[in-house]
Amino acid sequence: MKLSLREKGPLLVAVAAFTLLSSCLGVDVATTFNKDGSGIMTMKLRISQMLIQMGEEQGSPPVPLTKEDLEKAYESLDGVKVESVEQENTDQDRIITSTISFKNFAVFQSTKDLAGTGARLSKEGGHTVYRVLVGEKKAAPDAAPADVTEGEPAPPSSPGDSPSGSEATQSPDDSMTAMIKSLMAGYSIKYSVTAPATIVSHTIGDVSPDGKTVTYSIPMSDYMDIKEPIQFEVKW
Repeated sequence: MKLSLREKGPLLVAVAAFTLLSSCLGVDVATTFNKDGSGIMTMKLRISQMLIQMGEEQGSPPVPLTKEDLEKAYESLDGVKVESVEQENTDQDRIITSTISFKNFAVFQSTKDLAGTGARLSKEGGHTVYRVLVGEKKAAPDAAPADVTEGEPAPPSSPGDSPSGSEATQSPDDSMTAMIKSLMAGYSIKYSVTAPATIVSHTIGDVSPDGKTVTYSIPMSDYMDIKEPIQFEVKW
């Protein structure tokens, strides 16, 4: 789901960039599969009232907030139906719980939203396997300025180019990251998969006592630190 906030100061821009990946501040996606690959996906979003207010001031909410919004977001996916959308407001958050049915989970493979990055269901060796990537690969910082070619010395720096003291240990980017992490405190991303049969293996998360549900949760502050995607895989 896409964030459509416009620029409102550096903090909002940073939060907006992050929410392009997470879609809000708290995400809980529980998917229950039937034997034929159909199923129900329940998505619970916790969105900061502050973030919603910022979006409304710019004329656009940060995520789809109504059943009509969600139906529009999923209208291009064949066999997907928004069954219900419920809202609850607290002093801190707006909690939006959506129930979405699907006839074939394969329609989500080309999407990049709350179903997960490249979420897919496949048949392998007599088993059904669910996979989704948690997080995205972070771009490596440039090793040298673009105008410096290999084998040439870097241009001399001026006195103002080299930070000292506290500035040397904490860049503006680091300060912004720390500020965003403080806003993310108490929020998390959670994936839960319930299979129609006993689960035979999984990569991360905890299995329920009946052996049919795997749940994986990661705090948003830790999610921000992911440098390589983590694969959440469940096989039954």
